[in-house]
Amino acid sequence: GTIDWYVTDNNILSLMAFSDKNENIGSVYGYDLATGEVGDKQNEIYTDTGGDNWALTWTSNVTSDFSMKLMYGENNRESFSRSLLDLECNRVQRAVGVPAPPPGVALGCSTNSTVFNRQDDREQARADFEWSIGDHLLRFGVDHEVNTSVHDQYYAGPGALFFNVYPGGPGTSIPNPPGGVVPPGYSGYVRARRNEVSGTFESTNTAFYLEDNWSVTDTLLLNIGIRNEAFDNKDGDGKTYIKMDDMWAPRVGFAWDVKGDATMKLFGNVGRYFLPVANVISIKQAGGLLDQRTFYAFDGWDIRELNGVQYAVPRLGPQIGGVDVSQGDGTVGDLRSEVDRDLDSVYQDEAILGFQQMLGEKWSWGVSGTYRKMHNAIDDMEVVNSCGDSGFVMANPGKNLTYYTDTDCDGESDGFVTIDTSKTGWELRDGTMIGWENPKRTYRAIELQLDRAWDDKWAFNATYVWSASKG
Repeated sequence: GTIDWYVTDNNILSLMAFSDKNENIGSVYGYDLATGEVGDKQNEIYTDTGGDNWALTWTSNVTSDFSMKLMYGENNRESFSRSLLDLECNRVQRAVGVPAPPPGVALGCSTNSTVFNRQDDREQARADFEWSIGDHLLRFGVDHEVNTSVHDQYYAGPGALFFNVYPGGPGTSIPNPPGGVVPPGYSGYVRARRNEVSGTFESTNTAFYLEDNWSVTDTLLLNIGIRNEAFDNKDGDGKTYIKMDDMWAPRVGFAWDVKGDATMKLFGNVGRYFLPVANVISIKQAGGLLDQRTFYAFDGWDIRELNGVQYAVPRLGPQIGGVDVSQGDGTVGDLRSEVDRDLDSVYQDEAILGFQQMLGEKWSWGVSGTYRKMHNAIDDMEVVNSCGDSGFVMANPGKNLTYYTDTDCDGESDGFVTIDTSKTGWELRDGTMIGWENPKRTYRAIELQLDRAWDDKWAFNATYVWSASKG
């Protein structure tokens, strides 16, 4: 809801607040595919989403020609998924060729593979001003936004382990960088995997703008504006790893009262828009990822019982090889090797042209066309350095890429290298190096609209949009 307090005739304090918290409980039952019968209840899954949101705004008419609006607000959103059996039950899967447990015995006792808890908080402050000077209405202001995501994700069960069972006779090599083979007397192996991502991730977006609404004539309004933006993304340790600033976005628009009686209007605008890097990218790339894989010989199934239901977990034989943490050891890595040092933001240009006309006193119709073109993109690209080592780097495809890598082939990153990704970076199987094209994406749309104004009885609005995206 909204509460407005008229402090004076020229000053208003407004509070807007709402909550979209939601809690869901899902029940999981056994099911017999052969008979179609529903079995006993096996688990409960809990999902919490949403949060509290509010904004406080101060509006002041300082003079008849000058006004200001100050706003501060917060948005809170939770996404929490877990189940009743998360503490007691690991998830288990078996590959084709692995003997199944006895009939009627399920693999593991959890239907929830991952415990997921994420809290997103957004704090925004804005200051907007309007100043009327003759035929000009100047608008200018600043906005500052801080997005914070607290993320915690791990597998269910004791030790937070996910068991995968694979077939393989004695001497079979396992996909483990530390090496190892299935020992004599065993016909398979088990991968016990921990995969955890946790951390607090923050991004800050700031901007200032200036806009002039110029009444060139009584029937022609011209809008000219400029906006400057800056984005700052921090990793799980609170250090900046992506920073893009001094991004200028010009915008021009017009509105023409064709007949001068407000019954027919032609309008249009052209502008550039920059897109920040969302926190979800930081969570995936700049967090303390732990991907720990330990391999064991498969020694058959261990049959256990919980709440009257039998289930199977793999019996672990001797450990095979060392523990593999090559994909993530729980610490934030050297992101200079994973992010282009001179990364540019994603941006697109947009053009809109429209027409509106009154049909009598109450009805009106309109048509508008929209065209958008993306000029730059960010992607996670696999790059091969001069030593033949490959790695994924977040960069602008088709543009120059500067990243920290191994330059003397001693296995350690020691210097920055710049490559032209339009010509090289990706190695084919025959050793040929090729590059990437600059990504292309366009959007075209035509919108038709029919409206009837409210007359204390009824109103009507109908819209049809035809659109096409290509890329």
